[in-house]
Amino acid sequence: MATVTLLAILVIFGTRTMARNRDWHDADRFYRSLVRTAPDSCKSHYFYGILLASKGDDAGAIGEYDRAIAIFAGYSEAYQNRGNALARLGRYGEAMESYRLCLRFDPGHMGAARNLWTLESGLPLKPPRRRL
Repeated sequence: MATVTLLAILVIFGTRTMARNRDWHDADRFYRSLVRTAPDSCKSHYFYGILLASKGDDAGAIGEYDRAIAIFAGYSEAYQNRGNALARLGRYGEAMESYRLCLRFDPGHMGAARNLWTLESGLPLKPPRRRL
């Protein structure tokens, strides 16, 4: 009886492992799967946002950062990267607000402070894209 139970468990978990291995094929598939399987994880949405931004989809990235922030309102890095995506889209007022929120939760965040200062000074800002 114990052998049959152990064999059944091995088959179940082996099948599950084989199915999940496809999720590791590439970053896009991995992060889309992560958002689908862990929809209440702020990190899954944050990292999917980084992936989208790295591919040039700043609007999609903002949506994912917004989802991450809705789950965890104090996610300073999500505010920082959201500000960067907004700045790349030329939405400077919204970018400044996002940098301010980043600094509210992480007052020592040098990137947000520098980018906020740049925009408040009226200088152009095109933050580089992060890569995964």
